[in-house]
Amino acid sequence: MSSPSALHQTRIAPQENPEGSGIRAGVRLRDPHALAVAYQAYWPVLFRQAMLILPERMDPEDAASDVFLHVVENAADYDPAYSLYAWLSRMCVSLCLNRRRRFGLAIVNDWLRSRSPGKVTPDANVASEARTALREALGRLRPREREAVTLRYLFLLDEGEIAKTLRIERGAVAAAICRGLANLRKGRPGRELRDWWELTGEKR
Repeated sequence: MSSPSALHQTRIAPQENPEGSGIRAGVRLRDPHALAVAYQAYWPVLFRQAMLILPERMDPEDAASDVFLHVVENAADYDPAYSLYAWLSRMCVSLCLNRRRRFGLAIVNDWLRSRSPGKVTPDANVASEARTALREALGRLRPREREAVTLRYLFLLDEGEIAKTLRIERGAVAAAICRGLANLRKGRPGRELRDWWELTGEKR
């Protein structure tokens, strides 16, 4: 299998057209030269596209390279009668959205599973108790409510970013946050969610 680094290092003629019929047909056949032409022509464009979808912490550069791993694995699905760039672009968007969703859900779950600070001090005890109580409260929410509330208030994503991460409509995000906050307040009257983040010692 041709790796992205190998495709980058392959020497090609500068005038080769990545949309030429020979290159498109070669991509479908997993021809190393055709793949190298496509990579060197389109990776920078796909990287810029990934940067528009993914924040830096989700590694848009790696996501753009992943597109070409998927090209090799799924080359038989490509119809060379159609634009190679359009196929790569659709694949890049799909992979980036999937990465956002996996990353968003992973950071929620990792935080919910993480242990309290080991240093025993009065402040640490308060943080530990608040963290435990908050995790228990979040754990009682429906999954979509828990994801939306945690991404909004702990990881400071806006509603548009959460919608992209969870692959739902922005209005559904707002509704999930509203329901989640209402259900959280039932268990801890008089305390705002932001105060709980501060008590747990989380700095985001």
